[in-house]
Amino acid sequence: MTLIPTDLNEVYRYLGFHGITPTPEMTGIIQECLEKLQEVSAPRSFYLYTPLEIIPAGEVSTEEVSAGEAAEASAPEAASVEGASAPLLRFAGMEVRSKGLARNLAGCREVCLLAATIGPGVDLLIRRAQVSAMSRAVIYQAAGAAMIEAYVDGLNEQIRQEAHARGLFLRPRFSPGYGDFSLGHQTDFARVLEMQKTCGITLGSSLLMTPSKSVTAVIGLSDHGTDCREPGCEECAHPCEYRRV
Repeated sequence: MTLIPTDLNEVYRYLGFHGITPTPEMTGIIQECLEKLQEVSAPRSFYLYTPLEIIPAGEVSTEEVSAGEAAEASAPEAASVEGASAPLLRFAGMEVRSKGLARNLAGCREVCLLAATIGPGVDLLIRRAQVSAMSRAVIYQAAGAAMIEAYVDGLNEQIRQEAHARGLFLRPRFSPGYGDFSLGHQTDFARVLEMQKTCGITLGSSLLMTPSKSVTAVIGLSDHGTDCREPGCEECAHPCEYRRV
C-alpha cells in the first residue's frame, strides 16, 4: 500500500467547511474514511516530455484555423467563435487553440504531459457507501478529490526536480476543461499517453475519466530563472463553492 500524504484541511474544503471547525466526532469519521481510502488506493501515473510550438493568432493561416475548428467542433465542448482567434499550440501531435493555455505556456519550448489516478478501488468504496451510508459516500468523494490532488502535487515536485537538473523551470499545470482548453482534448491525452495501458484510465462518451479520481494536465518548461508559484484554486476566476480562500 502506497500512502498519499493528504491534508485534512483540503478534505474539509471539499466538504464545504468554510470557516467552520468540524466536531471531534466528525473529524474522527473523516480520518477513518481517509484511512480506508488509503487502504484501497492504487496510484498510477505516466508522463512524457515533448517540444512545444506556439503560433500567435495573427500568424495562423486560414487552412490551419479551419482544420482546428473542425477538430474542436467534433468534441462535446466545441470552441467558440472567439476561440478561432486564439494562438495555435502544437505538441505531441496535438493542435490546441487556447488563449489561457497560451498565456500559461508563454516563453516555453517544451511541455510535460501527465496522467494520474488513485485507482478503481476508491470508486468502488464510494459506490458501496452510497447504498449503505450516504454521509460517508460524501466524505469519500471529498477525501478522494483531496487525495488525487495531493498525489499529483507529488508528481509535480518530481517533474520540477527533473526540470531543475536540466536548468529548466516549471509553469503551473493546466488541465483540459479549464478555461478555454477544450475537454475534447482528453482524447488526445488518452492517445498520446496510452492512458488505458499506462494508468488504467479510460474515457467515457462524455470524456469523463474512469477511475473518477484521475487527472490529466500539461506543464510548461521554461529556461526562465525561477519557477512560477503554483497558483492554487484561490486564483481561479470562476465562482465555486469549493474555492480556497
